Amino acid sequence: DQLGVADPHRICIGGHSYGAYMTANLLAHTDLFRAGICRSGAFNRSLTPFGFQSEDRTYWEATDTYTKMSPFVYAKQLAEKKAPLLLIHGQEDPNPGTFP
Repeated sequence: DQLGVADPHRICIGGHSYGAYMTANLLAHTDLFRAGICRSGAFNRSLTPFGFQSEDRTYWEATDTYTKMSPFVYAKQLAEKKAPLLLIHGQEDPNPGTFP
């Protein structure tokens, strides 16, 4: 804004897989972006109960961590911010965090 390069009220963020997960968290926890596009992300860590990234504990051993790391539980904050979020998944999505 100070450099006149971009309007900070019109900045969108997007990501795929882990980037989609980070996009949803950034929208929920910061005011840096106005909207987001998430493709093939894992937004509810309880759906990957046997670990994710460097978390080796199971959901039952670290329920609080899984909850805090799930953008899904911050949907209310996203709604209150009125930050549009486009979620995209494909039928052949190999991401195990998004498989039904």
